[in-house]
Amino acid sequence: PAERYNLYTAGHLVLTNDLQLYGSASYNQSRQEYRFQPSPLSDQFAFPATDPLANQAPYNQGGPCGAVCATILLNPSSPFYPTAFVKSITGGPTPVLDIRYRSVLTGGRDYTDTSRQPRLTLGLKGTSAGWDFDAGFLYSQTQLREHDNNGWPLYSKILPLLNSGQVNFFGPNAPATVAALQATNFIGDSYKTRTTLAEFEASGSRPLIDLPAGRLQMAVDGSIRKEKFATDPSPEIQVGDIVGYGINVIPQESQRNVFGAALEFQVPILKSLTASPAVRYDHYQGTGAKTTPKIGLRWKPLDQLLFRGSYGKGFRAPSLTDAYQPRGLGVTAPGQSDPLRCPTTGSSTDCSTQFNILTGGNTRLTPETSDTYTLGLVVEPIRDLSLGVDGFARCSDARLPRLSRTHHVDRPDQQKSGRDGRQGVRRGFPLPHAGHSGGRIHVQSRRLVFRDLQDRTAGWDLPQQCRAGFSDHQRQWRGDSTLAPLRDAHLDQGSG
Repeated sequence: PAERYNLYTAGHLVLTNDLQLYGSASYNQSRQEYRFQPSPLSDQFAFPATDPLANQAPYNQGGPCGAVCATILLNPSSPFYPTAFVKSITGGPTPVLDIRYRSVLTGGRDYTDTSRQPRLTLGLKGTSAGWDFDAGFLYSQTQLREHDNNGWPLYSKILPLLNSGQVNFFGPNAPATVAALQATNFIGDSYKTRTTLAEFEASGSRPLIDLPAGRLQMAVDGSIRKEKFATDPSPEIQVGDIVGYGINVIPQESQRNVFGAALEFQVPILKSLTASPAVRYDHYQGTGAKTTPKIGLRWKPLDQLLFRGSYGKGFRAPSLTDAYQPRGLGVTAPGQSDPLRCPTTGSSTDCSTQFNILTGGNTRLTPETSDTYTLGLVVEPIRDLSLGVDGFARCSDARLPRLSRTHHVDRPDQQKSGRDGRQGVRRGFPLPHAGHSGGRIHVQSRRLVFRDLQDRTAGWDLPQQCRAGFSDHQRQWRGDSTLAPLRDAHLDQGSG
């Protein structure tokens, strides 16, 4: 279930014929509840070394998870040990059983995300000394709160109970046992985040001189802003004790200052030909600075025909949430197999199983750069009807997106340097090499990374515009369609 509320107001005040004050305010709130299957618990799933149980047996004995594992053991002394069934398989011995359990008695996982977004703008625009100007201030904030409603047991409470021998994994349990398991659930706010933006921006334009082909014009723009991002996890999340999150998140607050400036000209070369050179400078505190140029051309040989094209470089620094978003440890969908080990071992820890997945931000992100080309035309076959087509191509050293939950498991060639997680899969020793399939998969990473990913996109924009009606009652229709049939991403596998 979801709930959304939106409030918006805006106004302007005419101070003089050449000066206007304007502002707006909005508030958006959304509430979304999520429900899915109960948490899995077994030695396949790791939990943080900061958890109170991390130094206790059997959790610190290692296992398929590769670290501190949520191990559940059932001893033959338990009244719920399936003695007859085990003997029918072993022929007599009754070993300690390694249990793989989905915690159905604590209920399905249920949590609610609540987002609140206040936003305020205040500005002044007008004309002065030959300049058309617009200067304004923006403040916005996004507050996110995640509240666990049910189905999120604490490792420190549920694992000792599951290892006590008093839980029946193969049949109904006594009401007191069910109540004890349900009492292990964490209910409350698991964590909160807050993203804040405060920005001042000013822009202006004016004609400079008259040239034989027309008037030379200039536009300038500058902005300065402060960005903040803070996380406020619960004490239980800080030590990584909530089952289903799988990792500890510490409180942190990061901030940076960002400065940008741009300069653009409209240069009439001929009566029918105009160039628009531009340059932009961006500086991100802690990331670096970049100057990016752009050039555009417009040629109008006929009143009904316009040709246009452009080339520009782009720059995008990672956001604070890209870098500092809380990490989490989840699992793949069931039925995944390790392509290196499964054909050899046939083990249930390598075949038709689930693997850990690490998600979240990455403080080692670097900026994305791009080159963009456009070429197109606009025709006006009849008055008040225009049709356009613009081809575009973009090539970027792009931010690698969060990939599918099986991407790295299905691609052994991306596991070669996986010990530090940058190549996608983190394995136990030894690493894969000729003649050896390597250690078990401990975790695969879906964190955001920048690498030598050449991302090429090409397609067409199809803008249309039509006006109709009488002089006092005009109707206008606009439309725009985009077709992007080409998308090619090439990853240099040697990068890290």
